Amino acid sequence: MKTMAPAIATSAGAMVVVADGFPTAFVRMLFADWGPGTLRPALVLLSLAFAAAARPRVCSGLDGWLRHLPASGRQQRRAAMLAIAVAQAPLVAGLAFLAWIAFHGWNALVADIAGLAVCAPAAALAVMPVEGGVRARPLALAAAGLAVTGGWVAVVSGAAVLLAADVSAGALLTMRRASIRTRRGARTPSALARRIAWQATRRGLWGAAVASLIPLAAATLFLANNTLTPEQARLAVRFGGGAAVVLLCAGLGDLLAVRRPAWPWSRSLPWSAARRVITDAGLLAAPALAMVILSARLDPRASLAVLATVPFVCVRSAGAMRRAPERRTGASGEIAVEGGLLVAAVAVQPWLALATLAAVPWAIRAAAERERAQKVSRWLEVHHLAVGDPLSWSA
Repeated sequence: MKTMAPAIATSAGAMVVVADGFPTAFVRMLFADWGPGTLRPALVLLSLAFAAAARPRVCSGLDGWLRHLPASGRQQRRAAMLAIAVAQAPLVAGLAFLAWIAFHGWNALVADIAGLAVCAPAAALAVMPVEGGVRARPLALAAAGLAVTGGWVAVVSGAAVLLAADVSAGALLTMRRASIRTRRGARTPSALARRIAWQATRRGLWGAAVASLIPLAAATLFLANNTLTPEQARLAVRFGGGAAVVLLCAGLGDLLAVRRPAWPWSRSLPWSAARRVITDAGLLAAPALAMVILSARLDPRASLAVLATVPFVCVRSAGAMRRAPERRTGASGEIAVEGGLLVAAVAVQPWLALATLAAVPWAIRAAAERERAQKVSRWLEVHHLAVGDPLSWSA
């Protein structure tokens, strides 16, 4: 809780220094009735982010001495879930204060606070390593989303779904069982590649996701605070959604390029360079589709153009990852510049989205050529201030 409190205080201070009228308008959108323009889904994302930050502190040491106590694995998992939910107390308190600012009546205020109280343990269960994660995690996410929809019916429904998720979750997944599951799940090269990519990006995934939501939040505020024609509104959604996809690919591309660089063993697999590029592009496309779905909530027609740009942006991002070690800006610099120009052009001229689809085969060939040109045995010194470092070769 002490770790989370400064983040809440910093966010509150940042809202105060923004232009007059923005904090109140933002809060009203955050707790507005469910429909176009509401930002209630952001409540779930915030709770998931805080729960993911608290999970390592709570779950890291639960495989040792605590296992010999006369408590079942399910009871220990519930205690850990409660601890992660309690760690979100500063967030819940801050959001409850914002709900009071956007006052819509005492009944709605109490319902919103109760929904936040249900959302916190649901988000905790969603990020925890549990035995029945395949069944429990979707239910926990659904419970968190229902609880903050607004109204007592949604709160009770979210609590019921959370109870079902708790029943199906089972005990905490111990390190021994996790290693067994890892060996079982990594029997094929494709599964192993996906698991390695997940291990490389899971710690930075939330940061990249939050950064990519900024353009969509700006587009939402732009639509809510201006009188626009339908075409102007679609242009804003196309640009905001496309920028969100580019930022997400840039963040994840940097993580993959740094934490999962090319190594000689991967060249021994019976894969072509094009297949390795397409695999990386698929890893980037899966989370990018979430940005397309959020864009569709603002304008379904405009989101089609955003969806059409996803394959090209992801393949070009996979190609940029192959040149990342040679550049100070890593992979994100090339992805941001090239992707930013592309989404700006598509926002103004939507028909260019069809041209990007037609250019995907060319992008695959170009990225595969970069893959084949890599020298996996080269030595690249870490970029840092070499002067004064006795171990630096270039100082």
